[in-house]
Amino acid sequence: MPIWLKSKLLNFAITFVFIFSFMAITIDEKIYMEVTSSVAGLTQFFYSSKEGDFAENKSSVSSLQIGENKLTAHFLLQTKFIRWDPVNGSGEFNIKALYVKILFFDIIIPYDDIAANFDIECIVKYPNEISILTSDGSLDPSILIKLPQGKILSIYLLTSLILAAIIFTVILFLSENHRKLKKLHTRLSTKIYDERAFFKKLPLLISIACLFWIFSLTGYSISIDDEFAMFRQDHSPWIAQGRWAVFLLTEFILPQPIIPFLPHFIFCVSVSVSYLILVRAHGMELSWKNIALFPIFMAFPTWYFIAGFYANIPAVSMGLIFTSITLLIFSHSLSKINEWKILDKTFFLLIFIQAFILSIAIGCYQSYIFCFLSMGLGIILLKVDQNSSISNRYIIRSLGYLFLIVCASLLLYYSTDFTFKFIYGVSSNTYISGFINLEALLKFPGDVIVSTLHEAKQIYLGSSKIFGVSLGAIGCLLLTGVILSLYSASNWKVRATLLILMFGCIISPFALNILAGGARSIPYRSMVGVPYVIWFFSALAIERKNTVITFLITTSLIISSFQIMNAHSNYSAVKQLTLERDKALAAEIYYRITTLIPGNDKLSSYKVDFFGSKPFNNIFPRIVTSTIGGSFFDWDGGNPDRIVTFMKVIGFDNINTIDSGQRRELVGFYDEMPVWPSVDSIKMVDTVFLVKLGERPGLMHQFKEQ
Repeated sequence: MPIWLKSKLLNFAITFVFIFSFMAITIDEKIYMEVTSSVAGLTQFFYSSKEGDFAENKSSVSSLQIGENKLTAHFLLQTKFIRWDPVNGSGEFNIKALYVKILFFDIIIPYDDIAANFDIECIVKYPNEISILTSDGSLDPSILIKLPQGKILSIYLLTSLILAAIIFTVILFLSENHRKLKKLHTRLSTKIYDERAFFKKLPLLISIACLFWIFSLTGYSISIDDEFAMFRQDHSPWIAQGRWAVFLLTEFILPQPIIPFLPHFIFCVSVSVSYLILVRAHGMELSWKNIALFPIFMAFPTWYFIAGFYANIPAVSMGLIFTSITLLIFSHSLSKINEWKILDKTFFLLIFIQAFILSIAIGCYQSYIFCFLSMGLGIILLKVDQNSSISNRYIIRSLGYLFLIVCASLLLYYSTDFTFKFIYGVSSNTYISGFINLEALLKFPGDVIVSTLHEAKQIYLGSSKIFGVSLGAIGCLLLTGVILSLYSASNWKVRATLLILMFGCIISPFALNILAGGARSIPYRSMVGVPYVIWFFSALAIERKNTVITFLITTSLIISSFQIMNAHSNYSAVKQLTLERDKALAAEIYYRITTLIPGNDKLSSYKVDFFGSKPFNNIFPRIVTSTIGGSFFDWDGGNPDRIVTFMKVIGFDNINTIDSGQRRELVGFYDEMPVWPSVDSIKMVDTVFLVKLGERPGLMHQFKEQ
């Protein structure tokens, strides 16, 4: 065997061993259990040590609800057995599916590998499920699960072999093309080095962002849906929503995003980096003017509405960076748009790179596609504004280039979305598709377009009907930018071109509204392109070399920054007050429940049902399409699952909801009960505590209307 071949085989073997070892150490092995339970409480998974012992430090605790559950637990590669401890006491647990997930592979665990371990009354194995029964006296029931170690090891070996082959091939390619790559590296290093002064101002931007977001950074005010996300162990619902990039972030980087400080700090850093990239993409310097414009972009209420749900923040932050990077490439490549031919390799490579990066941004938050469209039109508009003699051919080719990138990114996004759904066996849910209302657009196109334009006008003018407080100064900034740009145009043809591009740039963030049926059909948080539009036209105005205009714009900027900070303060106030009221109400309800518990009761958990809602009205504004200031005791007209989950979050973990069948049987008892806080607003029927918060039934109690 030639020496060179021996050397390469040895290197390949070393690569393989390294990858296998790295995967064994870093990759999380997980067991998934889909189980239906008749009782609720805490359940625990233990994985055995090398000696076969089960210890508390090698376990994970989950919350088991009545009805369907999807439980997950981590284990080590060398684990042979997992012990599952259901809820103490009597209960029935029907395991519908049990499998191990390694990377993209699901390994089904046969029911024959499940056996009773301790305090189990009986196990009945059916073709499609396994039923486990525990008795009243069961203090520590447990079952033993044998893991398919052979299959797990095979997957690791096969995956390591494939990755080693890919990495080894890449290394060979790099070694053979090191001269070309060295030149490329030198060019990139030079460009980055040239921008060092620009990026030295990044700490300043981060500090400004942290100042505007200081309450969110230092406080911890959970809102609607955060309570469910806290207990989420299976992150595949993100795939069902088409946000596969969010799935990757929560699965591998930040599995528990409902935490204080870090998510908002990630946003502050990301929005600062994105702003630097945006300013560079527009060929501007980071002067005092653009630093003064920064709050308009990074603190606009749209971001606060998104940040109302902690789980959104990291992905939206990453998506903003990817969108900005795509725009930077688009902006720099426009200079050669007239030189490229349709079949040029460089042209196709650039489109692919931009589409790839943008598709990741869309995977983080779908609205970034409309945000990028608005940004791209803004770049083309800026080119026309700066050079009135620019040819129509250049504009048309630039627009075509932009739409090619948008279409290619959508194609890549949907291809990746399909792949993730296929691999993880997830089907699309109705959350995203539920917004689309083509029937309304086809039947009443005029009404849909007019209502959308009216809503866009209110948002861009900073109406208090939209934001709860007035942001009128941002409307002045936007209008000033539009007027000055049109005024400085050399002739009517240029003005017409600018008007068309302006309309496209301004309306692009509302494209989804038109598809959804008009105004208020889409949450305001989805309009992530709006902060860019306001910033862009403000930048157009402030860059004019006129002392009077600069003074007026600077004054408007100061007022705008104050108004935005005032909006943040109001939103934070309503969030904090609502949460404090909900916590106090939960504590009072729990106390009243405990006073009704019989003295000889030995139950470790209690079933509770809530009827109606208890709204919280205060002087601070509520945003129509946002969860900001929404009460857990009021959302959905009073949702027992949401209320009980919230109470578990704040420490009342021994209460559980009832299933819909039992709720239907008990709903009649509410007719004769008074509303909270009356003495008899809480009633114990059999083993269930009924709490009547309001007269009007919520969605989960509307049996009589069905």
